[in-house]
Amino acid sequence: MKRIFTTVAMILPLVPGGIRGQTVEGFNWFPGGTYDSSVPTPASFLGYTIGDDFTPHHKLQAYLAAVAEASDRVSLGSYGKTNEGRDLLLLAITSPENHARLEEIRGDMGQLADPRGVAQSDLDRIIRGSPAVAWLSYSVHGSESAGTEAAILTVYQLAAGTDAVTQTILDELVVIIDPASNPDGRERVVHSFHKRRGMTFSANPDSWEHGSDWPGGRTNHYNFDLNRDWSWQTQVETQQRTVEYLRWNPVVHVDLHEMGGDSYFFFPAATPVHGAIPDVTMKWQRIYGEGNAEAFDHYGWPYYTKIGFDMYYPGFGDSWPSMMGAIGMTYEQGGGSSVGIAIERADGTTHTFRQRAHGHFTTSMATLKTTAEGREERLTDFLAFFRHAIGLGDGPVKSYALVPDIDPYNADQLADLLTRQGIEVVEAEDAFDARVARGFGMHEATGSKSFPEGTYLVSAGQPKGVAVQMLMEPEPILEDTSFYDLSGWALPLVYNVEAYMLSEVPGVGLTPVSSAPSRAGGVEGGRGEYAYAIPYYGTSALLAAVELLNEGVVVKVASDEFTVHGRGYPAGSFLVPVYRNPDDLHQIIQEVVERGGVTAYPINTGLVEEGDDLGAGSYRALKKPKIAVAAGQAAGGFGETWNFFDQGYPMFDYTNIDASRLGNMDLSKYDVLFISGANLGGTLGERGIESLRSWMQGGGTVIAWEGGAQFMGQEGSELTSATTRVGGDEDEEGEEDQPAVEARQTLAEREQEAKEGRTPGGFYKVILDPDHWMAFGLPDEMAILKRGPRGFAVSDRGVNVAVFAEESLLSGYAPPDYEEELSKKAWLLLENVGRGNAVLFADNPLYRMFLESEHQLVLNAVVLGTAFGGGGRRGM
Repeated sequence: MKRIFTTVAMILPLVPGGIRGQTVEGFNWFPGGTYDSSVPTPASFLGYTIGDDFTPHHKLQAYLAAVAEASDRVSLGSYGKTNEGRDLLLLAITSPENHARLEEIRGDMGQLADPRGVAQSDLDRIIRGSPAVAWLSYSVHGSESAGTEAAILTVYQLAAGTDAVTQTILDELVVIIDPASNPDGRERVVHSFHKRRGMTFSANPDSWEHGSDWPGGRTNHYNFDLNRDWSWQTQVETQQRTVEYLRWNPVVHVDLHEMGGDSYFFFPAATPVHGAIPDVTMKWQRIYGEGNAEAFDHYGWPYYTKIGFDMYYPGFGDSWPSMMGAIGMTYEQGGGSSVGIAIERADGTTHTFRQRAHGHFTTSMATLKTTAEGREERLTDFLAFFRHAIGLGDGPVKSYALVPDIDPYNADQLADLLTRQGIEVVEAEDAFDARVARGFGMHEATGSKSFPEGTYLVSAGQPKGVAVQMLMEPEPILEDTSFYDLSGWALPLVYNVEAYMLSEVPGVGLTPVSSAPSRAGGVEGGRGEYAYAIPYYGTSALLAAVELLNEGVVVKVASDEFTVHGRGYPAGSFLVPVYRNPDDLHQIIQEVVERGGVTAYPINTGLVEEGDDLGAGSYRALKKPKIAVAAGQAAGGFGETWNFFDQGYPMFDYTNIDASRLGNMDLSKYDVLFISGANLGGTLGERGIESLRSWMQGGGTVIAWEGGAQFMGQEGSELTSATTRVGGDEDEEGEEDQPAVEARQTLAEREQEAKEGRTPGGFYKVILDPDHWMAFGLPDEMAILKRGPRGFAVSDRGVNVAVFAEESLLSGYAPPDYEEELSKKAWLLLENVGRGNAVLFADNPLYRMFLESEHQLVLNAVVLGTAFGGGGRRGM
């Protein structure tokens, strides 16, 4: 077994092949298959035929290692670890001759993926003679477990097969196989099934074994759907896979899933398809579809294409590889996780695990066969894709300018996200002027504009130009509104970064950016005799204040603007008095602000030129918050909150608490409780709700959204006066009677109306209350992700911290009259409950953990809420 991946150093010796060309008893999955008997079959190693049991991860890993030891075609490695410590396995399978030159092949693929400066003769040589790379990914949703079983079959077929089709695949391709993209989730399913089944399986759909323990296996350790994370890179599985993916530059990537029913879906995709995807990609979707159809026709199996599964949202395992140059495709096998080993259908037939695995194995081999037989044409079109991407720089938009704010935190994070996906980002070495085609969101502009030194520039014309267009374009052309997922995500809006499309290439020196820069911070101006101040201009300053609290330092927050020593400080700025702080305060502050990349300023007097003197009560003392997170099954989707603190902001003191215990717990040791999106009315009961009310009246802060926000104001809890509203203000007046033929809607008309009326998720403008502490450190207007029609009635008891603008859509699709309805709603409310706060969001600000700008609102609620509870000056 050769080691050719990036994270494991072990190299095992190759084992020569054994007897060739024999049929293998019991392995009849592939028509006309003959096999090398020295390679162990799945059944001989595992002790059961694929489809007769679920293969746990340790047995999967052991079998793949045995195959790699026995076959000189196979290399097995790991591209990383999951959160629970399982190996993320990856295999490279090809002919022994190709194995001997894998680095050369990888280099060839890299030249096709970036042909700038490469001679045409060299490109022609690669297309004529280099194998192509194909990548197959299985069971990214762990509950769709047949994928991994199909991966075992595919590995065996490629490792041991001696038939002509398999030999052609090995000669023409390097096949990369990710057999279990979500091992943690899948292992939960395997464990649940083994726990629930009896001595034999039951096909009765009522049987306990057809269920699964919470939270099921679809998601990863933090309950994240990894098939929504490809573009946002928030999860370790995605981050590690991307590094390996970009080393190989595959020409095709298949993401194998399961769905309900008994049929099978493969590409071509349904509409809408993102307009940035070029025609050459759609051409190959059709070619692969025809190859899969031929394989399924052999068995007479049902299948369909072009229905249900679009290719619009960039975070999928089909759209992300497609914007990176591959033919990215989703395959969906009918059945789903509830099937178990077998299940009786209403029509009297039985659907089996074996059938599901066989379906995925068949499309896997058909896809590889199609790629191998069309290798030269596929490589030619692969090159054409990247030339098209580079040519996008000849269009009206030459580059995207990302302007770092006073606090460059968000711009740095965005630049880092782009570079981790292989997108080229450069930094301007000097200030410059450039013509602007248009701005993003609240920064509309045209004509010439000045940009500061340090502005990030992302060229529209680069090898990853299609990805740039998909990730940055706020208003893509829509051919349909039947979105499977979000309809808008323009990254400058996601990160709340001032950004512009430039219609010319700036004439300024440029420095390539490889990752988020390390910003210089420090104390500017020597020691402070009275205090130190950190202006609150963004997330970096807030996190520095938290770090100081963790160091045992007394930190205060300013309720209003103030000016001292000629320097103005915005409301929300942090004041660190020398009085009652450690003797080594200067050293502590110096170390914290250097690490955080922020600047602190010394202050030598308590008297100010403008605002309140520094000893006034308007400077509120912060408290190191102790945080409780409602967790477990009753809390529903708490995983994002868990991930927010565990991975995103580990400097906080937080505890996950089983939500079913909250009603009987003493919460007095906690300052903040995240209910997140869970409606806990039935869980807490009357006694628990009253206990929660008492805790809030004593100073506790509840942070909730969506169903959790609804719970806070609904009948039976009434912890706040917040009213959740869906749709417009009132029912429409009845219309005059019409003839039936005019009033009637046909089925097609009703379906079209339903499509147009969906609210699939896009970015909308909200207007913040600049005087309220929840909005400190943020602009007066910002973009937020709105999913669905839920909003709040404008409150006359609490503070409407964020309300929708009259014309609010910034990116994505809005159904007719939707903006008008939103313009009458609030998105973020704060209401005092005694000395405590209820912070309520209409939508999840931690959704998929990619909404960087909304995270700051959550951090404000956690950190500043300890200082501003219970009313008082700016306390509402």
